Amino acid sequence: MLTPITLSKIKKIPAGLFFFFLPTQLGYFFWPAWSYFWGIKIDFLSPVIFLTDLILLALALVWFFDFFRLPHSLSFRENKAWFWLIGGTMVFFAINLLFSFLPALSGYRALKWCQLAFLIGYFSVNFSPGLLIPLFFSLTLTVFLAWGQFLLQGSVQGIFWWVGERFFNSSTLGVAKMSLFGRLFVRPMAVFSHPNSLAGFMLIALIIFWFFKPFLAKKLGIFFYFGLALMSTVLVITFSGAVWLVIFLLGLAYLVKNFSNRFLGLVLAGLFFGVFVFLVGHFGLIEELSIRERLFLTRNAGQLFMERPLLGWGLGSFIPAQGQLGFSRAGLNFYQPVHNLFLLILAEAGLLGLFWLVYWLTRWWFLVGRYWRQLFLVIIFLGFFDHYWLTLQQNFLLLGVVMAIALSTSPSYTLKVKRGRC
Repeated sequence: MLTPITLSKIKKIPAGLFFFFLPTQLGYFFWPAWSYFWGIKIDFLSPVIFLTDLILLALALVWFFDFFRLPHSLSFRENKAWFWLIGGTMVFFAINLLFSFLPALSGYRALKWCQLAFLIGYFSVNFSPGLLIPLFFSLTLTVFLAWGQFLLQGSVQGIFWWVGERFFNSSTLGVAKMSLFGRLFVRPMAVFSHPNSLAGFMLIALIIFWFFKPFLAKKLGIFFYFGLALMSTVLVITFSGAVWLVIFLLGLAYLVKNFSNRFLGLVLAGLFFGVFVFLVGHFGLIEELSIRERLFLTRNAGQLFMERPLLGWGLGSFIPAQGQLGFSRAGLNFYQPVHNLFLLILAEAGLLGLFWLVYWLTRWWFLVGRYWRQLFLVIIFLGFFDHYWLTLQQNFLLLGVVMAIALSTSPSYTLKVKRGRC
């Protein structure tokens, strides 16, 4: 018979594996008929079983066994607010699925949201800073892979194929590039789907590590600061304009806030702004074609929302739903979601979905501390320029990790959990 101590040790294994493999995207893709759009395989439409999905499933099974082995207080009277919220969410998923343009795809995306809810719920009460150590080492390896790709101007392959590195080189169609010293260079993406996704993930991870600096610095010693420095270099070589803009704004806020001489702070902020504008222009971070494509997808999102404003076209259905608009291809890449989280939600889930999501986020917002609110604002800001927080596995799960850690460090939330009211 499993004792509580033995079960606790068993739970640490999949939890540690999950954090270690969180930056990876090793998975098996399925290609049903609805994963094709105009005869082309679309990754965003393919249901995938990732390694991290299997690890979370193992964690869920251990939790399920533990939950029903021990007595719990689940009276409706004490937990009615959460029962109504969860029930209402299930009703929304059912309605969205019923009216979806592609019900099978929407069902798959609904399962991903349920997975995210489990992740948040589990780690909000089972997180410990020690779980960040395997993530720290994993991201350190990711740094070396990213630099290898940057120096080789293509994928490294070998063992990295087994953790999800995709084959690419400078001739690969659609691979992200940037201008450096008059030459076009491939932007590294490590085991992510795009350099922007890698940069966003790395930035948020760095902010998480900094919050737990006392613990991690004690456990890892000088390697902690060495690792942070290495990870910061990835923010440079990925050349993500949105991430650079966030770093610029954070630096600007720091200069204005922390200089006792307000005039000197403003002067330094102005110089910092000038450097940022120079870098953006020099490295070509704002491409005309990219802007045209984003505006094109934004217009499509607006049209899709106007046709189904209340319920949307169904979770995950943005790409195929565009086929109902009757536009010409015009050489633009529309085999991707709109690069704005809120427009994507409005197009796929309508006003009802946006309202339900904002309601959940509002409840979370008033439970967590200021540090995590500010971190979440960084994610929201990045979400105005890209879609990866809702569409790509690593970033989607990291979003859940952020929300779970924020709750786990909230005294008001943990007190409710101990009282059996949450």
